[in-house]
Amino acid sequence: MEDIAAHYDQVSQAWSIIMGERQHFGFYPDSTPSLDLNIASQKLVEELFEKNPQSHEKVLEVGCGAGGTAFFLHEHFHCEVTGIALGKKEIESANESSKQKYFFPKVQFFQRDGQDNGFENESFHHVIMLESSLLIPDKQKLFQENFRVLKAGGCFSLCDQIRLRNLSAAEMYKQGKNFERLQACFGRTKTETLESYEQLLKDAGFVDIHCRDISKQTLPSPLAWKKSALDNKNKVLEYFSEEQFQIFVDACGILHQVMEAGILGYGILTARKPDYGEKARLRKPA
Repeated sequence: MEDIAAHYDQVSQAWSIIMGERQHFGFYPDSTPSLDLNIASQKLVEELFEKNPQSHEKVLEVGCGAGGTAFFLHEHFHCEVTGIALGKKEIESANESSKQKYFFPKVQFFQRDGQDNGFENESFHHVIMLESSLLIPDKQKLFQENFRVLKAGGCFSLCDQIRLRNLSAAEMYKQGKNFERLQACFGRTKTETLESYEQLLKDAGFVDIHCRDISKQTLPSPLAWKKSALDNKNKVLEYFSEEQFQIFVDACGILHQVMEAGILGYGILTARKPDYGEKARLRKPA
């Protein structure tokens, strides 16, 4: 996991210029890239929640990045948000931002692994993940850990890129260089289908699992990032070399192509940890 931490420490500042504070896909209701990047990314956060977090709920964000989503949740819903990520620089920057916004310690961040987060059992009302699950190969262990730290009846919400279909050997060969370019830009990933995610959540013990394919509504995101990178090239080059900049621009075009071709997509999943009464009923023999 050290390579993931190093990658995101390196790209975080450049990505914040390109993508905005939240650094993730946007939700475009009419499927056109006319929305401001920050508004589109906020709409994705709003789409993620099956129900709005309750005031003063304790929320864990796994893969918090620079803290943009955590700040939004605290500001709009008065949640106490704890964010974790692998990148040391990301965490330091997020905590500094929290202090500048006078949110600390209601919003604070730690350098921890989502597969072994170190928090006590049943510590949080809600666990969220935005575009971080695809970076973690052992998703079974990840979801078991998320389940462990949720309070009984607590909610889990995830949004991420998904695999829409498996590729033939010929397609894998044809797309090989494109996938290498995507990895050079976004890091090594392991995508799953919505069906695979649903089964992994069931295996971890979650109930009330709901899946949504929002590939169409997120498709404009890579081209919006590409335009933003080109519009802000001079600022981005303060943190990227010319080669890194070109890799990013190329990768955005490739990502749009593979999404448009129906190879990769984007999904939302929500689930719930059973409450104590449900746990007893689930354990009861038929």
